[in-house]
Amino acid sequence: MSTTIRAATPADLDLLVAMWTGLMNAGREGDGRYVPVRGAEERFRGHIRDVWLRVRKPFPMAWIAEVEGQPAGFLVGTLKQPHMIVDSPPTAAIHDMWVEPGCRRRGVGTDLARHFLATARAHGARSFEVGTLALDDRAVGFWKALGFTDWFVRLRLDDPEGGGARSGG
Repeated sequence: MSTTIRAATPADLDLLVAMWTGLMNAGREGDGRYVPVRGAEERFRGHIRDVWLRVRKPFPMAWIAEVEGQPAGFLVGTLKQPHMIVDSPPTAAIHDMWVEPGCRRRGVGTDLARHFLATARAHGARSFEVGTLALDDRAVGFWKALGFTDWFVRLRLDDPEGGGARSGG
């Protein structure tokens, strides 16, 4: 099996929305506190169209993985400059990644991540970040297997007086 990685194009909008929806549903399965709002797909469609598919500098923001000519996953990432008080080169940040269920455990996610890291490295990145839901052991394990380690922790307190999660709408 061979994975091909290519820059996403405007023709991929519906594909990216569908895969992004899969990612959101998986997030909810990984951590029940993660609840996308009703209509999230349509709300986010504009962002995918206007941001993911338009950012091309210093490299494309959205990438598509294909196996045997069929969509197998996507990755979205950017190059960001360090915070003004931190002495470091630019950091590449992976924002979202999804591999279709039938393509998992076949190297597609690893191929996507390595392609992005190599592209970012060629544009000056010397550190790489990814965020994932802390309770999604599968996702955390994937990134740690690629060499990512804990660096920054964001903690959360759900207000016990607040009555639980808001309903989407």
